[in-house]
Amino acid sequence: VHAAPDDPTGIDDRRSVALVILPPAAAHDPGTGARSRAAVVVGETIERRGSGQRRYRNSLIFVAADASNVEAARENARRERAWRSILDDADLRQNLTLAQTNDAEAQARRSRDALRQSVRGAWVHVLHPGPSDTAGTEGAAVGRGYVIASTRIVNRGGGKNVPEAVWDKVSTDGTVFGEIGPANLMQSLAPIWPSDRPHLTIHDIRDWFASYVYLPRLRDEATLDGALQRLVENLADPFAYASGFHEESGAYEGVMDGKALLPGHFKSGLLVRRKAIPAAKLDAESSRPGDEGVSAPILTPSKPADDGDATPTPAPRPKRFFASLEINPERAGLDVARIMDGLLVELTRVPGSNLRLHLEIEGAAGDGGYPVDVVDTVKANARDLKLDDDNLGFEDR
Repeated sequence: VHAAPDDPTGIDDRRSVALVILPPAAAHDPGTGARSRAAVVVGETIERRGSGQRRYRNSLIFVAADASNVEAARENARRERAWRSILDDADLRQNLTLAQTNDAEAQARRSRDALRQSVRGAWVHVLHPGPSDTAGTEGAAVGRGYVIASTRIVNRGGGKNVPEAVWDKVSTDGTVFGEIGPANLMQSLAPIWPSDRPHLTIHDIRDWFASYVYLPRLRDEATLDGALQRLVENLADPFAYASGFHEESGAYEGVMDGKALLPGHFKSGLLVRRKAIPAAKLDAESSRPGDEGVSAPILTPSKPADDGDATPTPAPRPKRFFASLEINPERAGLDVARIMDGLLVELTRVPGSNLRLHLEIEGAAGDGGYPVDVVDTVKANARDLKLDDDNLGFEDR
């Protein structure tokens, strides 16, 4: 977490996701879009690292104060500093009565609490780079092919500090993934992995996810390691791990499946298409997990036995899938991500397939009803998400 840096462009360029809490001077006004001071600072920080170009643009998220609330936070800060200065002045305290000292201490505590609440209630706009079709965008970065996306967090009562509230938001709405499944990883790599290229280096994959804003934003390298391990340990998936590649002989070294790998292996090595590796070599090496760094000889895979001309009649294939399930509102983003990874990705792998999804939300606030701030926030978020006003609303009954 980088709290109110004087120059955000000086933040280190790293692969792991970092949160930048923008200073009050870089407040965000959704009404001004890309001209907002926060959006401008975010764009500059994504583009530059010091005097050079930033490489890992997909590893930064930002939170900015709401322009209409930041002045109240400033006022509370001035009040808190005034009361604290009275208590810190030894000469002044000597001239105060006990009752006056107690009152000053009580005022200082109230001012400090008010400041904490106003800060937590003001820093509510989460901004991050995203592909051009991202909902809630603030405008395209000049000539760079991405946009600054913005969402609003709701920190009711200021019960959570700003980083906690931001993490709750971004980890449930899919802005940042703390876990990614192998199917989602395959789908993400497919458009950028040329079909005629038999392997990718793990280093390149790490760089891609940290650099390209159209790929899922992964929390850290451990998130990618877990996805790679689950991808290569499933023999049904078309990928395997190799520790290296010999250019002259065209042979892969240290070929293993994920069950024989420890997470540390993924600091380097290759993700290889299984079809590029002789099956006999894969079987021989993955059965000897203890022989790290020792390459088995390349064997020629045996031909399947000839079963004659018998051709079994294939069973008819199902043509339709349907499902209905209830989602836990407390972890809706995570549940949807798992559904996407476990079901939707697989269903769309079939040529000519198509999907239709419908999401229905029904909320009830009890006898007290929804307060004005909740109604206003929901409506504002709905506008950011480009939802049709005819398909949503609040009712009095």
